[in-house]
Order: sequence, then structure tokens, then C-alpha cells
Amino acid sequence: MEAKNGKFAIIQTMTETTAKKVTPLLFDTYMTMVENSIGTNMFRTAYAEVDGERKDVTLNGGLSCAFFVSSVLTILKLIKEIHITVAGTVRDLENSGWVEIQEPRVGAVIVWKVFDSGDGDPHPHIGFSLGEDEVISNSKEYGYPIKHKIDHRDREVEKIFWHEKLNQ
Repeated sequence: MEAKNGKFAIIQTMTETTAKKVTPLLFDTYMTMVENSIGTNMFRTAYAEVDGERKDVTLNGGLSCAFFVSSVLTILKLIKEIHITVAGTVRDLENSGWVEIQEPRVGAVIVWKVFDSGDGDPHPHIGFSLGEDEVISNSKEYGYPIKHKIDHRDREVEKIFWHEKLNQ
């Protein structure tokens, strides 16, 4: 039965739409989030109180790699919480069902060994594999995620993680 003002047809269409079976595609959503993160300033700054003072602990994006990776993974419930450090992110990966694998694959989380970029502040690094030796990780130079080669700046990969929920 259609109402004279056409509202019934709209309601019927909405009901038909919501009655359809919707199955979230985790891997597709995950990879699209990672790829769409390139150039975003969203992960550039994280504040904490350090010795009673408010500080940007990511140094204007210079140390935002773990903040970026853990934020994406937390949004999709692939880890438990957001982290500022690579060590905290790796612990959460291990406690959330991620396992080490030998070769990078699309969607894997890559952890690089501690690296001194010449500024006297060596630190590990973390990002996402796009496959074929390409990754997305936060750039210390730009302060936001960029696409680059897995061996960018001669960094050595330390660990590669995979979660079974990403299997298609």
C-alpha cells in the first residue's frame, strides 16, 4: 500500500536496504585505511604529561610510527589499545594473536631494527606492508605516513607480524 505523499515508498525502500545481509570485509577495510593514511597529519601529535609538563611525545610526527600503526589496528580491534612506542605496540600485537611470519605479505605489520638516523636518537620503527617490497610507515622527515621501499634508509627488518583475522 502506498501513501499519497510517497512516504511509504521511502520507508519501504529503507527497510529493504537494512534487511540486506551486510558482511564487513575486514582486510579490504584495513588496507584501504592504511593506503588512505598517506599524507595525513592525524597521527602527528600525541600529548602526555612528562614530569608535570604537557609534552608532544611524538615530536611533531618525528616519532609517530607506533601511534599511527597502533591507532589503525585499534580502530579495527586487531589490538587492544593505542601506543606511543614500538615496544608497546609489539607487546600488544603478540598478546592479541599476531604471529611472526618469515616473508612480508600485503597487510603484514613490519618492525625494523633500532636505527640511528644520524640525529643521535636511535629507535625502532614500525609500519604496514603493501607487498612487493613496498610499505607505508610514518616518516620522521615529513611527520606523516608515506609509501616507501621496505629497505628505505638501509633499515633492516627485525620482525614481520600477521593476524589470522586478515586471511580472506
